Amino acid sequence: MPADGKKLLQCELFVLGSFVALAIVIEYIHGMPSFRFLAQVESRSYE
Repeated sequence: MPADGKKLLQCELFVLGSFVALAIVIEYIHGMPSFRFLAQVESRSYE
């Protein structure tokens, strides 16, 4: 396999992995009502 093809494959795998990780994080946040509460508390403490 040429070096360019290998690099392209690694890039595709990285993008795919990032997309999957992002989807998991979004699902996790949606499944946790307490996360929104924590975010509100933190944003208030910064003011």
